[in-house]
Amino acid sequence: MSNAETLNQYIKELFDYWNGENDDFEPIPIPKEVDDEMQRDSFY
Repeated sequence: MSNAETLNQYIKELFDYWNGENDDFEPIPIPKEVDDEMQRDSFY
């Protein structure tokens, strides 16, 4: 499976989860370093 196909599958499962159709969805964990950097850059 290509990266694009993997990403599309992940997005489909994410939307299914948001719509209450997929209770088994596991979000991809964000490494702490990435989270710290995002906070420093204030993306959220």
